[in-house]
Amino acid sequence: MQVSVSVSEENAEQEPAAQQVSAFLERRREQIAQRWADAALFRTVFTVSRDEAVEAGRAVAAALAAVAASGRVDDIRAAGFEAVRDQLGRMAASRARTGADQDGIADEVAALREPVTELLRAEYPDPYAPEAQEPLLALTVLMGTLRLVVLETTVSAGEEVIARQREQLHEVATPVIKLWDSTVAVPLIGTLDSARSQVVMESLLDAIVAERAR
Repeated sequence: MQVSVSVSEENAEQEPAAQQVSAFLERRREQIAQRWADAALFRTVFTVSRDEAVEAGRAVAAALAAVAASGRVDDIRAAGFEAVRDQLGRMAASRARTGADQDGIADEVAALREPVTELLRAEYPDPYAPEAQEPLLALTVLMGTLRLVVLETTVSAGEEVIARQREQLHEVATPVIKLWDSTVAVPLIGTLDSARSQVVMESLLDAIVAERAR
């Protein structure tokens, strides 16, 4: 007996687009990593060893596959993005230390989409056929969310750097000076806010102990 399956039944049996993207990322992880290793973001961070760039690319591709498997391709809080925050966050921070601004880093992350999209299109006889469009759209959304995750991580890292610099400035601006044996002084110039007061007290107490000041 011959069994016929309608087009609608075939479509119902197909995997959701995000699941197809997840399987694709796992299947093509090595090729993706090789292509990303030559992209500006990876190339400018891993200047000594291309193998390190490839390994980092594998880790990011695996993390994105986990996000796609969860179906949360548009959610920056998806659990799979934690590994991306760790890996790409460190890479973005490295780029920032070399003078790259947030817009430049965002462009470098956005440039990672095209190599992956090309590989996904190549998996379909007709990349413009309807069955190819949903996975391509899901991949586009996923890579867009990746860009937002990296930007958020970069902003947070920048705020931490500013906070550390502010603390260091407070320490420099409130030196403890030894006048003579057992006597120290703290010159106070400018506004003494709560943060600076804390630095003054800590520095003064440390100096009193170190110098045996009275």
